[in-house]
Formats: sequence, C-alpha cells, structure tokens
Amino acid sequence: GEMVGGDRWVPCADWGDAQASRQASVYSALMAVCLDEPNCTAYVMWGFTDRHTWLTNSRPLLYDENYNKKPAWWALRDMLRDYGV
Repeated sequence: GEMVGGDRWVPCADWGDAQASRQASVYSALMAVCLDEPNCTAYVMWGFTDRHTWLTNSRPLLYDENYNKKPAWWALRDMLRDYGV
C-alpha cells in the first residue's frame, strides 16, 4: 500500500510485475520515514518470498517466487547503505 495525500493509507494487495518499480519506491520511502523517526523501532514484512505469500495473486515481498531479489530489495539495501546502517 501507500500513503495518498499524506494522510490516507491505501492498501495495495495487487503488487505484481508491473508495479515492481513503484513497490521499490514505496518500500524505500517507508524505510526512510522509519530511519528518520526515533519512535520507529521496527520495519516488519510478513515473509520474504512471493512463493509463500499470504496474499492471493500478489507479489508483495522482497524475493520473487524463485528467490531472486526484486527491485524493492535493492531499493531497501540502497536506503540502508545511504543511511550508514
């Protein structure tokens, strides 16, 4: 999902191949918010591979169904590196 208008969360249960770039942008932006906010103590994802996702017809996780790193994985890695984590 993502924030719309800065104050409304819109769930996105249909992350697919076509949204891989957008997914990477959203996930890294959320990580940046967490890294900038002292009260944020965790960045949680429920799983790591789309092979075993709990969502039907969606690809919400950092690894695809063949355990390959998706653009979101690289975006989070870059964000953490840029923050010196």
